[in-house]
Amino acid sequence: MFVVSQNRRVRDIYNYRQTIFRFMHNLSGLTSEMLVRFTQIDYDREMAFIAVVQNGDAETEVGVTRYTIETDAKTCEFAIVVADEWHQHGIAHKLMEQLMEYARYHGLEAMRGHVLVTGK
Repeated sequence: MFVVSQNRRVRDIYNYRQTIFRFMHNLSGLTSEMLVRFTQIDYDREMAFIAVVQNGDAETEVGVTRYTIETDAKTCEFAIVVADEWHQHGIAHKLMEQLMEYARYHGLEAMRGHVLVTGK
């Protein structure tokens, strides 16, 4: 069972392959600027949701999706990543449903994202 959560600290769930898919190239690590950007959301322009798996008292983040509103104030760019071992469990679908619902509620008309051809 997983839940989609908001306002949680983002942990590094990326492996090498996920890093390539998310950032379109490999990173040796996240810079302090990137960590701030990913963990301190400007709620007027951004939103992020995290999928969390509860196992007893422990929680594990298994996916994250986010958007940033473009300058036209009608469009946003989104990104999504799910940990490899949690593919094919409907997590990406649920995260995107949640993100689209939130974007729609806040007046956004379109979402765009870049997808690598090798992504599944």
